[in-house]
Amino acid sequence: MLLKLTKGMYLTVLFILSCACLIATNTFAADPIKIGVPGPFTGFLATDGQQMKNGAEMWAEEVNKAGGLLGRKVEIIYGDTGGQEAEKMIAVGQMLMNKGIHAAVTGYAPAPTDVEFFGKQEIPYLHGDTSFMATQPVKKGLPDKMGNIFQYDPNAEEWYGLDAFKYFVEKAPKMMGWTPPNKKVAVIAVDYPYNLDSAAQFKNVLPPEYKVVVDEITPFGVTDWGAVLTKIRAYKPAFITFWNLSPADTARFVTQFVENPINAILYAQYSPNVPEFVNIAQEAANGVIYSSLIAGVGPKYDTWVKKYTKKYGASPYGAIQIYDGLSIWAAAVKRAGSVTAYKDIQKYIREYPFQGYCGLYVFNPVDQSALHGEGLIPDVFYQFQNGKANVIFPENYATGKPQLPPWIKK
Repeated sequence: MLLKLTKGMYLTVLFILSCACLIATNTFAADPIKIGVPGPFTGFLATDGQQMKNGAEMWAEEVNKAGGLLGRKVEIIYGDTGGQEAEKMIAVGQMLMNKGIHAAVTGYAPAPTDVEFFGKQEIPYLHGDTSFMATQPVKKGLPDKMGNIFQYDPNAEEWYGLDAFKYFVEKAPKMMGWTPPNKKVAVIAVDYPYNLDSAAQFKNVLPPEYKVVVDEITPFGVTDWGAVLTKIRAYKPAFITFWNLSPADTARFVTQFVENPINAILYAQYSPNVPEFVNIAQEAANGVIYSSLIAGVGPKYDTWVKKYTKKYGASPYGAIQIYDGLSIWAAAVKRAGSVTAYKDIQKYIREYPFQGYCGLYVFNPVDQSALHGEGLIPDVFYQFQNGKANVIFPENYATGKPQLPPWIKK
């Protein structure tokens, strides 16, 4: 016996089939939520830019696969800041705004131009500029202006130097079982605020018994470090610190140093995080200590790395930062219930701590940068050991202990 469909039953069946099609094809009825991602996708920082792209892409794919944000598809729109010129940042910012973005998130962009541009907009802007150049304008503008700008990592000038003394100078030698032959220090910094200001803070926190015997400021692109190394070999400092954002510059310095080393340990701030460093330095990298003021840590991050590596065929070094930045914003959007409730989104970013892969994000009300600390966003120290970068500090995240560099003879 055939069942005769009424008009109501027929419409119900059509509705169910339509919903099933929407679910099966993972399409979204509403317009997409657009997020602008400015970054250095070409030029000498393009490797970093690719990490940003990969992190943003992975985040967007996972969100869309789970049903979107507030039931809407998320769409990433990229803008290339190239060599970090201020004019490019302004052009990119305007292009992104013209495309109707609801937020902007980046690993880093040209500061302070990026915060000055987005500070004039309503949309939230989350960045990892790691610099007073980006947070000082916010500090000056609050509470009336710049409330939409958040730096989801600590300030380099505030912590790199302090932590370098704490972990590299004070803790590492003891854990290596090494007695430094003296308390002399070498400081080699590139003429770039991110590095120069961090090196200055390091010198400022050194106790009186430590003496800076080599103090050099250099440009980017030095290929022959002979003159600087001659001074180092003459004064024989037990602690060598190298503050240069370029992984190629750092690799050349390390390679030339180990050709005729002295009895010293070596810290190279951030640049060895970039794969280009170890690709150039090769075995000479073993023993080098470096750090990152924001980095993925812990077992959950290890699981994320496996997913990333399976997708992109190589391990990440900076992709997780923008992934966390996007997640901080998305959590606030969910609380606000609207992607355009900009004041509410700002409020929820400020008021609610967010547990990410890089630690616990709590924003400083003074300048809206992420608070630093081992229970918050820690400065993660690494050392290359037998070709592998092991976490050595903080100790609760360590995958290895500090080792005496192979160039030091006991």
